[in-house]
Amino acid sequence: MLNVLDCTPIAQFAIGLDHRITCWNRACELLTGFSAREMIGTDRQWAPFYPDQRPVLADLLVAGDFEGFPQVYKGKEASKSDVVPYAWQAADYFEDLGGLPRHIFFVAAPVGTRAPCSPI
Repeated sequence: MLNVLDCTPIAQFAIGLDHRITCWNRACELLTGFSAREMIGTDRQWAPFYPDQRPVLADLLVAGDFEGFPQVYKGKEASKSDVVPYAWQAADYFEDLGGLPRHIFFVAAPVGTRAPCSPI
């Protein structure tokens, strides 16, 4: 079955309330070198981007950790999104498949019938 997220050139993944990956699109596979097969069902969304386990933007959003967000992404242009409702954004670098630093812009937004409340 074709996943609509596989039709976009933008790397996207989704996690559930248990912080486990539920979707890892083809663009994410190409960007990170991690296949959907090895990522879906795990809580390793941090692995392609950071050398040590740490929460990624989506984890903080799922946890409702709006105080931890600026601390984890300090100096990374971290803020609420001006474009996507209820979303947070940050910029960072990670090492790509060739070992070169790559600039990446993260946006995390809730998907579902209800968006979480944010005090900020």
